[in-house]
Order: sequence, then C-alpha cells, then structure tokens
Amino acid sequence: MIAPPVIIPVTEAPAQQISVALNAQSCLLNIYTKSVNVPSQPGSSFQNTKLVGIAYGVSLNGNTMVVSGSISGVLPLGATVTGNGIATSATITGVPAIASGLGTYTIDPPAAVTLVTRVTAYVLASGGADQIPTDPPVYENRNPVFIDVFLNDIAIVAGVLLLNKNRIVRNSYLGFLGDFAIVDTEGNEDPVGVSLLLPPVALRNPWQRSLPLALAGRAPLNLAGRIPGFGSRFLLTYWPDLT
Repeated sequence: MIAPPVIIPVTEAPAQQISVALNAQSCLLNIYTKSVNVPSQPGSSFQNTKLVGIAYGVSLNGNTMVVSGSISGVLPLGATVTGNGIATSATITGVPAIASGLGTYTIDPPAAVTLVTRVTAYVLASGGADQIPTDPPVYENRNPVFIDVFLNDIAIVAGVLLLNKNRIVRNSYLGFLGDFAIVDTEGNEDPVGVSLLLPPVALRNPWQRSLPLALAGRAPLNLAGRIPGFGSRFLLTYWPDLT
C-alpha cells in the first residue's frame, strides 16, 4: 500500500524557497514562474520544389511528349514539367522504359499546342526542411511554473516543469527517496503564473477573461507574475513510497 502524501505548504508568490525535511532528508525547493513565448497558432508555409532534369529536342502533341535530343538529369514519373505550350502544373504520368530517358512520355493535362521545345522538370521536395514558411506562428506569452530540488545542498533536478499529476524527480538513481507531484484538486490543469502581458481576448482562458479589459492588455500589478491557486487548488505533494 502506498503511504499517503505529505502536503507541502506553498503560496501564490511568483518565486519561493522552501526548506523541508522529508524521510529524514534535508530538502530545499526553489519554485518559480518565468515568462516564455509558446506558439498558440501554427504559421503557414508552402512546399518547396527542386529541379531534377532538363530535356532538349522535345515534341509535344496532346498528352504525348517525345524526347529525342538529350536529357540533363532525369524526368521522373510524377514530376511537374514546364515549357512552352505545356499547361500549368502538368505532370508526367508515363515514362519510357529506356534507361537514357529518351523516348515517349505521357503528360497530363495535354499540351496546348503541337511544337518542338525545351522542357524543364521539377519534383516536389519532401520533408519539413523543404517547407518554406510564409507567415510566422502566433506566439502566446505564458508563465509556466518550475521547480529545483536540492538534497543536502546538492541539486537533484533543476528547471522541472510542474505539470498536474506528473512526478518530478522520477529516478531513484539520483539518490532521493520518494517523489513530488502537483495535484489539481478541482480539475486537470497545470499551475501557471499570470503573464505580464495577457494574450489576445480570443486566446484567453476563462480565468484570464475574468480580468478587466484595461491597462492595454497588461495584467494588474497585484496579480502579474503570481501563480493563482498555488497551495489551495494546486497542491505540492510528497509521496514517500514512490521510487
């Protein structure tokens, strides 16, 4: 049976230091919130393309494209092709079996005219690195809550994000007996400090929307940086038996 947790008294202050003895261990806890920017809405991007081949001596007739001159690179199946008389976004839907790439190709949609021209082939680049951003993401300023744990003046863990019902130390290899966890007694949320600059109204959570729409979107000085509900709704607990 797991021993009941010990509730460690904390306050809503934006930074606090707590000395406590747990399982005959002398512990020092630093708890603090700090401002970070996190993306709340993704940016937009379009997919990049790369040149894969150029063909010379090309005759076009509807869906048929015959390459009889030379090819620099390749004209692969599915590549987008451009050239005089070729429809926008035309792709190669059929390729010749000859290794040199010379021969008859099928394109769709069909060419607008019958002529001899030079054709350039592209393919869509793959992978996130080939995505070209056009608009940056929308960032929201937030104040997560962090903890540092010292055992006998030696740092065990530092900068751990306090998340509801998540263990903090986690690894008995560090030499700490038991573990800590934040418990939300009213729901399933994480403690968070009050940002100095509130997000736009449409992005605010219910608690943020309850603040007066004044101060040009800034949090009131008596609330800015504080951790609402910390120590009342959000309890810092120590579990002696967790390893």
